[in-house]
Amino acid sequence: MIVTRKAAESAGFEELLHHESVHVRQFREYGVGGFLVRYIGAYVRARGRGYAHRAAYRRIPFEVEAVWETRLAGSHGWTDAGASGPSPARPLVP
Repeated sequence: MIVTRKAAESAGFEELLHHESVHVRQFREYGVGGFLVRYIGAYVRARGRGYAHRAAYRRIPFEVEAVWETRLAGSHGWTDAGASGPSPARPLVP
C-alpha cells in the first residue's frame, strides 16, 4: 500500500490503515492463490446473483471481516479512531 502525506493526514486514515492491515493478515493466512480465489470468487458469485458492483463488493467475506474488525478496534480504542470508533451506520470502504 502506498500512502501520500496528504492521505496520512486525512480523516479516516487510521481506519483505512487498520482495514488494510486485516487484508494483509488474510493474505498471509490464505496465501496468494487462496486469498485471490476466495476474494474474486465471492465477488463473481454475488454479481452472478444479480448484485450491483458495490453490493457485491460489500458481500465479500474478507471485506465484511475487515470492516467489522476495524469497527471493533475503533470501539475499543485500539486505533486512533477514538473511544467511540467509526459510526456503524457509515461504511468504512467505498
